[in-house]
Amino acid sequence: MPYPSPQGTQALIHQMLRTLHDRGAHAELLAYAYGDRTISAVHPVHRLPDIPRVRSLRSGPSFGKVALDVSMVVQSRRLLMRRRDALCVAHNVESAIVARLAGISPRVYVAHTLFETELPTYVSTQPRWLADAGRLLDRLSCTGATIAGISPLLCRKLHELLQQNTRGAVPSIAYLPIPWTIPPPIHASERIEARARFGYHDHHRVLLYAGNLDGYQGFDEVLDSFVVLANETPDARLLVATASSPKPLLEAIEARRITHLTRITGLSNESDRRSIHAATDVAMVPRRAPGGVPIKMLDAMSRGVPIVVTKHATSELSMAHAAKVVFDHDLRTLASAVAELFYQPDRAQEIGAAGRTYVAREHEPGLFYRRFQLVVAAAARRTASASRASDVRAANSFGVSQS
Repeated sequence: MPYPSPQGTQALIHQMLRTLHDRGAHAELLAYAYGDRTISAVHPVHRLPDIPRVRSLRSGPSFGKVALDVSMVVQSRRLLMRRRDALCVAHNVESAIVARLAGISPRVYVAHTLFETELPTYVSTQPRWLADAGRLLDRLSCTGATIAGISPLLCRKLHELLQQNTRGAVPSIAYLPIPWTIPPPIHASERIEARARFGYHDHHRVLLYAGNLDGYQGFDEVLDSFVVLANETPDARLLVATASSPKPLLEAIEARRITHLTRITGLSNESDRRSIHAATDVAMVPRRAPGGVPIKMLDAMSRGVPIVVTKHATSELSMAHAAKVVFDHDLRTLASAVAELFYQPDRAQEIGAAGRTYVAREHEPGLFYRRFQLVVAAAARRTASASRASDVRAANSFGVSQS
């Protein structure tokens, strides 16, 4: 992947690496040649040669990324040969397969998403063979690695997948909570300033979507449910903060005739993120492909912004009372959930406060660090066990040859 960038996966890995750095662990990252150089990193970053010259920050597969991943097989092998005592941690499916092709062991695979459900969303027709291909990639990523997942749902689904395709005992999959720091609370003066920046008045009710616009996010549900909401709530406004190309977004809001109700802004730094959340009344977090954890969700909750979230987006996290969870993707149900929080400020404030408490408790960096240490220990035990088995095979082979 490109690194760094303001996107969710990159923010997730940045938080993990910062947590390790803050606790004295030495971690280095190998990434593509490009990224947003205005975002600083506290850890060393190794980069691939800039061939082919790809600059897209968009998530999902592409021919350019395939070429870069082939290069990464070579570069990762070279890097690990210079650091023979290092443990390779591969983030997401592509990196896991790269590490496997490079013959790197021991290795930890940190699963960020379920490719069986995400891969088909990159094609409008969503053919069944893409789900089958995604399932194969999920299985290949897990083979030979110590496995951790960033959500309980992801851990459960991968465990079920391995049970279907593995004879004998299936290794456990550790849940690795995303570490997240709690920013200072948003003050009334910041809210006034932020709303003025976007031209909002006191009577306006602002719905926020913050993040990329790829198919697996279910962003079209935000637009379609907002149309329903705007028809019944004239004061409703939509704020979209994204680092994705705005062209398809502009076409989508024009087709729905909500251009005059929508503001689009960038999402490149902490100042931007703080400003958009300060201007917001409710944030919506849909998710078409279950498995991963939307970083936009943790970001909004940590700032005390009440959220409406689909069941898919929760990925079986224990979020009771910390969000308004909608159990289906019906547009009117989504719009009604937002309207409820718009016009019940006490309820909205209660959910916002509970969300902030949830993130502080369940995504505390120290919790991530302790569980990560357990994953590393499991990888060491796996390597030691494999080494002993190899020694036994070698000894048995030697004995046979001498008999």
